[in-house]
Amino acid sequence: MIQVDTKEKFFFFHTINSFQVGDKFYIDFCGYRDNQIVDDFYLQNLENRGVSQENKAKFMRLIVDLKTKKTLLEKFDVQVELPSINKSFGGEDYAYFYGIHSTKGSKELGNSILKYGLENKSQIIWQDQNLLPGEPIFVSSPNSNSEDDGILLVVCFDQTLQSSCLIILSARSMTEIARSYTPNFIPASLHGSFYKS
Repeated sequence: MIQVDTKEKFFFFHTINSFQVGDKFYIDFCGYRDNQIVDDFYLQNLENRGVSQENKAKFMRLIVDLKTKKTLLEKFDVQVELPSINKSFGGEDYAYFYGIHSTKGSKELGNSILKYGLENKSQIIWQDQNLLPGEPIFVSSPNSNSEDDGILLVVCFDQTLQSSCLIILSARSMTEIARSYTPNFIPASLHGSFYKS
């Protein structure tokens, strides 16, 4: 982890969570060093070179001291985008987040799914070489007994079959529980939600 003065610039699309503990207010987000990622998203650039490693988002935490009004930015060496958490912990101190992750050398924005444990800085990565995953959506188990008791719903593109599928992962172990292919290709999109019926 690197701690830096917040006068350093950064750019972001997505927050992970925010919460207050005592006199400290925490804002967790997927941060970029600058806005060059926007240029990477032009179709010609995606086709020719993909998303460059230095332009991918990493987990960052902005800490605001409500007493002194001072701020501190913490940067972690954890590449993540399109984050998801157990919504029951939104606005609360929490233990885990999930998101798309890009393994070293990949030109994709994300080619795997990451589970990050904040307490012990643990990382569990799920990956299938043929699949390009979209945003994971956390769904809590009925009568859940822990923050990570649930599943992740992930729409993926199968590069070999040129089709889409829904992957269901255990949010606790990050193992695949089920896979269901769709009759048609589903274009990548932002952002999904799960609603109880």
